[in-house]
Amino acid sequence: MTAQTARNPSWNRNQSNPEHVMPTRLHLVDGGATWKASQFLRQASDGLLYETRTSAASGVSKDAITHFALQDLDTALSNDTTRRLAGIVQANDLWEINELDTTVAEAASGQKAGMDVTSNLNTLDVSETTHTVFNIVTPVWRERAFQDASDDTLARAIVRVLDTTINATPAAA
Repeated sequence: MTAQTARNPSWNRNQSNPEHVMPTRLHLVDGGATWKASQFLRQASDGLLYETRTSAASGVSKDAITHFALQDLDTALSNDTTRRLAGIVQANDLWEINELDTTVAEAASGQKAGMDVTSNLNTLDVSETTHTVFNIVTPVWRERAFQDASDDTLARAIVRVLDTTINATPAAA
């Protein structure tokens, strides 16, 4: 058993078109926002990008995942007019993400799970089955047994962001 080092998600591939490249666009960001590269972002009802939130009873619109940070935004800005390049999350995109604090069993494949956001780090939370944002495709150890093991903690999994999460009505900031 190895304890993996948790890192923000990475784009793995597009499930329906392996040659697909993630689309990007310049987007206005909230003046108070900070995030790390590879962190999931959400577009709020004001049209600005914000950090995502931990899956919660606040409703799927607050749990929305619409974009992917391509670069760090380390310091809050003084206004809402700065543009940052962000990837656009699409329904068939597959992501590699670490689990919050445990292993990812083969039985988790096909299950829905939540997300934890702590200190600008997005992790999969397989124990969160009520307020879900991901569909678990497979544990990474099934694809790369030479690198990952079934009993790794902070294990990595391949996930797909749920359509209801991508297409959620934007909430207020």
